[in-house]
Amino acid sequence: MKKVLLILFLLSTVIFGNDLKNLKSFYREEVTDRGYTIVKARIVDIPYDDTKEKRDIPIESDIRYQHVKVKLLTGDFKGKVYTLRNTIDQINPYKLIFKKGEKILLYQYEENGHLTGLKIFERSKENSLYFLVGIFILSMIAIGGIKGLKAFITLFLTVVVVIFFLVPLLVKGYSPIPITIVAVGIITVITLFIVSGINRKTLAGILGTVLGTIIAGVLAMGVSNYTQLVGMGSEDMQALVYGSNGHFLDYRGILFSGVIIGALGAVMDVAISIASSMWEIEELNPEITNKQLIKSGMNIGKDIMGAMSNTLILAYVGSSLSLIMVFVSFKLSFCEIINLDIVATEIIRSIAGSIGLVLSIPVTVFVSVLLRDRK
Repeated sequence: MKKVLLILFLLSTVIFGNDLKNLKSFYREEVTDRGYTIVKARIVDIPYDDTKEKRDIPIESDIRYQHVKVKLLTGDFKGKVYTLRNTIDQINPYKLIFKKGEKILLYQYEENGHLTGLKIFERSKENSLYFLVGIFILSMIAIGGIKGLKAFITLFLTVVVVIFFLVPLLVKGYSPIPITIVAVGIITVITLFIVSGINRKTLAGILGTVLGTIIAGVLAMGVSNYTQLVGMGSEDMQALVYGSNGHFLDYRGILFSGVIIGALGAVMDVAISIASSMWEIEELNPEITNKQLIKSGMNIGKDIMGAMSNTLILAYVGSSLSLIMVFVSFKLSFCEIINLDIVATEIIRSIAGSIGLVLSIPVTVFVSVLLRDRK
């Protein structure tokens, strides 16, 4: 087991060694090239506000204003107080109407050490998000005890691998598939070793997970190449094109990377559940034959398969619900919908991930039996 961890660590260090040293600075680079910085401010007063006044004018031309007095909480001009105008278009479903005491984010423009402008960017939401995350962590520990704490640690390490390893290297233009496979291996090994310990069932779960997710990625790659998808159907990818500063990125590879990462959680759940169940069966009945153990493992996998495939499909449908509503609103035909690049991309994501999940079942079952014979 320790050899597996060592191999993965050495592999990532040898391939990406120089760039891994720069990952800390990757997220600390200033945005001075964009001409502004983001600062936080608190609204200390609203001298003028006509958002609640009734007017006999068409709603499509109803523009309202707030004059908000803000105190800067961060940045070079921390503590300074300024008054800004907040323009509100009433027809816009997402309009920023502020209250006294709220925290907001501002674009801060400066030149030669002098403040040249402030512009309202967004309402500050991070405190509410931190509070929700805190409740999540406390509930995991309160209900799960030590196992809940382990689950939180694995979740934290997964986020670290994705944010400080996978994303920076993808942005730097490295080939997405090998990077993603290494990331999947690291996440899977760390998660299952911490949660299930160092034993044969964990190794079976690791191999089943990695092989299942790789299968999902290979299937997505094959179908995408055949249908000539380039991964540019979504607004996210289009924004990435404009925000990549001219760097050439493998957008199709990034699509495959998303498929693999999206399927990882469900595949890992299936693989370790089957491996653990087969382990318990063998512990209770050491004399069980390999044939009987395989049959039991496959039966367990079949029971899990339906629910987990449904979970994976519903996760993708839920993320695309607004898009589905657009299709219904515009009364597009099935032929129009199915041939859209963005729809084909989402179908490939969900189906390839589900196939990887299904195929991880026999892989985990047979790996568990092979490890049993070589314990």
